[in-house]
Amino acid sequence: MRAVHYLRIANRLVLFVLGLALLGGVFWILWLMSERDSRLPKLALTLPQERQRARQAGLPQAMQELPKRPVLREKDNAAPLYREAVNLLPDWTPEERLAIARMLSPTSKLKDGDAALLGKVLEAAVPALRLVREGVRRPHCDFGWHDALTEEEWKRRREILLACDRLAQLFQVYAKGHKQPEKALATLGLIQRFTHQLTEEPGLLVWTIRDRHAILSARVLFLVALEYPERLPEIDRDWETWRTPPGILKEIWLLQCVKEQGDAREHREKLYKPEDEPFLDYNPLWRELDRLDHTLGWQLYADASEVINLRYWRAVKSALAPIPDADLTAQWRALKALDTAEDKRGKAFAGYWYPQRYSGLATEFLLAELAYRLPRVALAIQGFERIKKKPLTRLEDLPSGTPLTDVFSGKPLLRKGQRLYSVGFDGKDDGGDEKKDIVRDLTKEAAPPVGQSRRGIMRRPGRTAGRAE
Repeated sequence: MRAVHYLRIANRLVLFVLGLALLGGVFWILWLMSERDSRLPKLALTLPQERQRARQAGLPQAMQELPKRPVLREKDNAAPLYREAVNLLPDWTPEERLAIARMLSPTSKLKDGDAALLGKVLEAAVPALRLVREGVRRPHCDFGWHDALTEEEWKRRREILLACDRLAQLFQVYAKGHKQPEKALATLGLIQRFTHQLTEEPGLLVWTIRDRHAILSARVLFLVALEYPERLPEIDRDWETWRTPPGILKEIWLLQCVKEQGDAREHREKLYKPEDEPFLDYNPLWRELDRLDHTLGWQLYADASEVINLRYWRAVKSALAPIPDADLTAQWRALKALDTAEDKRGKAFAGYWYPQRYSGLATEFLLAELAYRLPRVALAIQGFERIKKKPLTRLEDLPSGTPLTDVFSGKPLLRKGQRLYSVGFDGKDDGGDEKKDIVRDLTKEAAPPVGQSRRGIMRRPGRTAGRAE
C-alpha cells in the first residue's frame, strides 16, 4: 500500500512539473511576441527622422535621383535587338536544361543522346543567337530601366535578364564544344561584350549573372590553355576582361537602395490580404478585428520595414566609404561583419522585409576572381615543371606576376600535393578539404569555386517577404 501511495505522489509531481513547464512555455512565447510587437510602434515612429537622416547621408530616394545616362541613338542601342532575341528564344524542356547543365559542368560527361539534343536546342535558337551577334556590335545597351518602374516592369526586367542568361549559356555550349581554339575564343569574346552591355545597368541580379558567365568562361579558357599553351598570352588578355571593376559595389548600391525603399513604400499602400480574400466572417467582432489587423497592422509593418531599409543602406554606404575601390577583399569583410550584426539585430523583428544582403554579392565577386586565379596558378605550375624538369616545391618560385594571393585571406594560396586551394569563407586552412576549402585539383579540370548558398542574393522568406530582384 505504501508503494502505491508513493507512486501516486510521484505521478502527481510529474504532472505538476509538466504543467508548470507547459505554462512557462506559453508565457515565454507570449513574452517574445509582446517584446517584438512593443518595438514595432517605436520603430515605425522614427520613420520621419530616418528619412531626414537618409537625405543628409545622400541616399537616393527615387530613380530620378540616380545619375542620368545620355540618350542613345537607335543604331547605337543593342537593347531592342536583345528584346527581340528574348522573344524568339524557345522555352527549354527539363531534359534540355539538364543536357545544357551537363555540358557546362566541369566534367562535361554527356549522356547518350545529349549531343543530338544540344544540336536541336542550338538549331532552334539560331534566330535569337543571330540577333545577339548583331547586338554586340553596337556600343551600348539601354533597356530604359533608369526610369521609375512598376512591379510588373521589375518583373519583366528580371525575365529579360534571365532570358539573356539563357542566350549566353548557349554561346558557352558552342565555345566549350568547339574544336578550333580561334572560334572558341571568339565566342567567349562575344559573351564578354554581351555581358558587359547588360551590366551597364547596375543591380544585384545583373552582376550575379555576370559572375556566372565569368566563371564559365574561365573554365573554357583553362581548357583551351591546357590544349594550346602557345595561346596563353591571348588567354591572359581574355581573362583580364572578366576582372571585377573597382568600385562596382558602390555603384550597384545606388540602384538597389532605391529599389528596396520603393518596395517598402509600395507595400505600405496595399493590404497584406488580397481584396478578393475574405476576412473571418463567422463572428462580426472577429471579422472587424481581422480587418484592423490587416490594415493598421500592415501599415505598421510597412513603416518599420522602411526604417530598417534606410538604416541598412546608410550602414552599407558608411562601411564601404573608407575602403579603397580596388580592395574587394576588405569590402567583403566589412559587409560580412555588417550583415552578421544586422542578422542578430533582426531576429527580434521576424516578419519584416529585409534588405538584400550585400555580403553575398561581394562573395560572388571573390568567387569569380578565384575562378581566374586558381587556373592561372595551375597553368604556371605546369609550365614551371615542364621547363625545369622537376616538381615545384614552393609557389613563391613561380614567375613574377602570377596571382598567388588568396582573396579570402589576403595571404598566398595554399598547396597540398596536387591540390591548390583557397581557405574559403571561414578563413581557416582545412588542408584542402573540398567540403570546406575551395580546391582545384592540378591533375584534372576541377569544379570552379562553389561556396555558400545565394542567401545574400535573394530575399529571406517571411510573412512580408517581397520580390527578389
